[in-house]
Amino acid sequence: MTVFGLCLTVVSCQKPFDVNVNAPDPIKIDMSMDVHVYNHGGAVVKKTVSKDQEAADYKAVIERRRNRMADIQTMKDDRIIGENHKGLLSVLISEGDTRNWPLEYVETTVGEENSDRSYLVAYEAEQKGKTISEIQRIQWTHQQRKSHPGEWIEVIDPNAPDIYVWIQKQSPGGEDR
Repeated sequence: MTVFGLCLTVVSCQKPFDVNVNAPDPIKIDMSMDVHVYNHGGAVVKKTVSKDQEAADYKAVIERRRNRMADIQTMKDDRIIGENHKGLLSVLISEGDTRNWPLEYVETTVGEENSDRSYLVAYEAEQKGKTISEIQRIQWTHQQRKSHPGEWIEVIDPNAPDIYVWIQKQSPGGEDR
C-alpha cells in the first residue's frame, strides 16, 4: 500500500468536524390562520357552535356590514363593484380605473363583505333547512331588486340560460339615472 493510500484510509475513518444545530432558545413561530369552509350547493351545513356563540357571531357580522355599508354603496355608485349571481360583490375595475379608490382597499372591503355575506347565507341555510345554493339564489334576486338604476348587476344571458352577463340596472322607465 502506498503512503497516499495509507493517509486516505486514516483520514476517512475520522469524523471530519462537528456541526452544532441546536438553538439556544426554542424557536417561536407566531402564526394566525383563518379557515373558510364553503359548500357550493348540496347538503345543508351543520355547525358545532353554541347558541350563545352563534348569536354573538351573527350580531358581529351584522354590525360589520352596517359599518361598511356607506363605502359599499359609494363604490356601487362609482360603478367599481357590482352584485354577482351568487349574491356576492365583484370588483369590476382594474388598477388604472379605480376612480380615486385604492384598489387594495376596494378588494379588501369587498372580500370582508363577501365573507360576512357567506356567513349569513350559511346561517340562513341552516336555519331554514335549505342548501347554500338555494339561499344564494334568493340573495341574488334580493340584491338585484335592491340595486339602484345604473349599478352593475349580473343577470342570466337571455340567449344562453347557463351564462351570466354584467349589465347596468335600468330604471323602471328603462333609462339609466
